Amino acid sequence: MAITPIWPEATALDANGELTFHGRTASSLLDEFGSPLYLIDTDEVAARARRFVRAAADAFHNTTTHVSFAGKAFLSKEVVRIVTEAGMLVDTCSMGEMRIALAAGAPGRRLVLHGNNKSDEEIALAIEQGFAKIVVDSPDEPARIAAIARRLGKRARVMLRVTA
Repeated sequence: MAITPIWPEATALDANGELTFHGRTASSLLDEFGSPLYLIDTDEVAARARRFVRAAADAFHNTTTHVSFAGKAFLSKEVVRIVTEAGMLVDTCSMGEMRIALAAGAPGRRLVLHGNNKSDEEIALAIEQGFAKIVVDSPDEPARIAAIARRLGKRARVMLRVTA
C-alpha cells in the first residue's frame, strides 16, 4: 500500500503495516545496516532532479536557466553525481560541501558557492575551480571577491542576492 505522495515511490506499507523500501522491510534493513540508517532512493532523486530541470527549461524556454540542488539538504558524492548528471548545479555553503562536490568529480562550472559567512579560502577555491556563481550575500563581499580574483589573476562569476 502506498503511503503518501511525499514518500518515494519505492516505499510502502506491507500487509503487517511495516514500512518497506524497494520491497525490504525497515526492520530487515536495520538488522543488516544498524541504526540510524539514512536511505536514499537514487532513482527517485534523479527523476525529480530531471523534472525540475525540464520544468525550468520549459517555463523559460528562451533563456538560460539554472536549477540548483541545495547541498545543505544532504550532500554526498553519489548525490552530487546524480543531480549534476540530471543537469542541476550544486549549491554549496561551506568548505566541506565544496570539497565533497569536487571530490565527486563535479566540475566547478556545475557548482555554486552560497553562504553568509564565506571565508577568503572558500572564495579563492570557488574562483580557482571556476564555480558557476559565487552568490554575494553582503555589501562587503563584492570588494573581497574582486580582490581575491585579482590576486589569482582570474575572473569571478557572481550573483547578487538581495533581501529586504
